[in-house]
Amino acid sequence: MTSMNIHATELPAVSDNSVVEETVMNDEIDVENDAESDVASDETVQNELTVEANAGIKGFVTRLYNVCLDREPDNDGMNYWVNLLETGQENGIHTAFDFIFSEEFCNKNLCNDDYVKYLYKAFMGREYDVEGLNYWVGLLNLGTSREEVFNGFATSKEFAALCDDYQIAVGVAVEVPQYGTVPRDKCTVCGKQDGVTAFITRLYNVCLDREPDEEGLNYWRYLLWTHARTGADISSYFIFSEEFENKDLSDEEFIEYMYRAFFNREYDSEGKSYWLWEMYDGMNRSHVFAGFVNSKEFSVLCQQYGITLGTYTPVDDALTPDYVAKMSYVARERLILGEYYGQGTLTKAQANSLMTTITVPVWDFLNTNSMTKVRKMQRLHVINMLRTISKWHLKSYSNIRPSL
Repeated sequence: MTSMNIHATELPAVSDNSVVEETVMNDEIDVENDAESDVASDETVQNELTVEANAGIKGFVTRLYNVCLDREPDNDGMNYWVNLLETGQENGIHTAFDFIFSEEFCNKNLCNDDYVKYLYKAFMGREYDVEGLNYWVGLLNLGTSREEVFNGFATSKEFAALCDDYQIAVGVAVEVPQYGTVPRDKCTVCGKQDGVTAFITRLYNVCLDREPDEEGLNYWRYLLWTHARTGADISSYFIFSEEFENKDLSDEEFIEYMYRAFFNREYDSEGKSYWLWEMYDGMNRSHVFAGFVNSKEFSVLCQQYGITLGTYTPVDDALTPDYVAKMSYVARERLILGEYYGQGTLTKAQANSLMTTITVPVWDFLNTNSMTKVRKMQRLHVINMLRTISKWHLKSYSNIRPSL
């Protein structure tokens, strides 16, 4: 009988179902591990993006402090602006606006040139180019407000690219106020005087031939800075001030002052002759002044100083003895020469009647406070006739030059 050797121990059989279940379980574990790995990876990426964005915002804010305010940010300020930008409450343009028009920045009192140079560094990330500088400064000198120029830089492609680099939302242009921001003292960079102070100082120099006193300078500057008065208003106060009138200027001298004060130049012969003719024919100094300050040349001058122009409404001379005497003199001389009857202005009878009235004390007749309705009508008629005759211009009698 042949014996059999058993060389291996047989293991108990395992069912097929057990193998499948174990495989599935292992696969599920692998999937869960992969999912957890993906989540962890996503969180890592998000954290990295957040850190990067936060670094971008901080970099943007730091840059505004460095470039606009010439200093490092303080912790409170940094946290304040970073929070507003992170939460979407602020954007690049509005944040930059708050820096550029902050009290700290405005206290630099930058002149137009240096203001534009700062905008180049803040919004373009570079120094200015000469052509661009001249363009923007030219606009400011012509009366464009600093807020409008700010919008020109803030809405540029260069600033949009800068915001993109810092992962900042650009935003839209700011609303332009009725009156733009202007400096209120000498420029801290170049020392140039601010426009309002220079404008007032110039009125003192040209009109009153002296330097301004501190009280007067501060008073007039305040009225212009607060827009309580315009350039035309302030100018009228100087020209019709007692100090100016005490110069006792002739008409010719008065016109020469008008050119220097409001056209910033000496007179031209043709222009001077024109105004002298007008004054010889009865135009008073209020109307002459209005012709200068309501002109294009004075408008440009105000723009250069950053002054609101305004307008001036001339007034007729008050019925003073001197004014009536002058009108009477001119009227009598021209009536005596027979200038008016036969010219369609007066009949001979009217001329003779008016001459009779003029030979009596005219002021006594015109200055009666208590009068009947008929007397008031007579008074008005005489006043109008005097004004008409004294202002009438006829070149054949141009040699008449009353001097009272």
